[in-house]
Amino acid sequence: MPYHVFMTDDTSPDPQQDASHDRAAEPPPDPFSEPLPDPSGGPSGDRSGHVRPTFARIVLARPRLFGCIALALLVGTLLPDSLIPHAVTRVIVAWNAGALTYLALTLHMMFASSHEQMRTRAKGQDEGRALILAMVVMAAVASLSAIVGELALARDLHGAVRFNHVALAMGTLLTSWTFTQVMFATHYAHDYYLALERDGVGGLAFANEEQPDYGDFLYFSCVIGTSAQTADVSFTSRAMRRTGLLHCVLAFFFNATLLALTINIASGLI
Repeated sequence: MPYHVFMTDDTSPDPQQDASHDRAAEPPPDPFSEPLPDPSGGPSGDRSGHVRPTFARIVLARPRLFGCIALALLVGTLLPDSLIPHAVTRVIVAWNAGALTYLALTLHMMFASSHEQMRTRAKGQDEGRALILAMVVMAAVASLSAIVGELALARDLHGAVRFNHVALAMGTLLTSWTFTQVMFATHYAHDYYLALERDGVGGLAFANEEQPDYGDFLYFSCVIGTSAQTADVSFTSRAMRRTGLLHCVLAFFFNATLLALTINIASGLI
């Protein structure tokens, strides 16, 4: 019986086989990588496709602040015990070194920035704003505690040495107060422009000023820092009022510390 071979002209590929072949050719996914939101390499990633960890993005968005923190840590570590034997004094000197450097850099940035640069900086520093504000409050409270410790140390000293410790405490109080006002000013400014872009309302109403600059926010911050009042600037949002409440409470403790320091110096108790 003859055998017949049947040939077909259907040479189209099998879709299931092609799909299996494509899946086999693809590399396995990396469980430790995340997709890059911005292919061009935005603030949250780089051009290689890797997303930076959250804390790394927060640090890189604020080079002045974290650079000055590193400077303060370096100064505190390198100060010899033979020069400054008291730990609280070394902490205060290191704090002043970092805070004064930050103030110089930030005030220069403030008065050299345009409104467009303010908006761009607000977007770049949006992530971690609450964390930075919490750090500011903790730093302010810690500096007040260090000032009290320095004054307690000065009570047991005499002559020029005692005067130097008291002067250092007073200078540190001024540095800490100024640092706090500048940090709150930048926080108000960035919150204002973020809210303005998101909701159309910035949360603060400046008299006859639709585009306030850093100087306006610094004025507003210093008014709260000195008198716990808002003068001619009004709160128009709940979020801003909460920030202002925290600022007022912190200003109260600064002013109370300054008053106590002045009374103690005048009465000769330290």
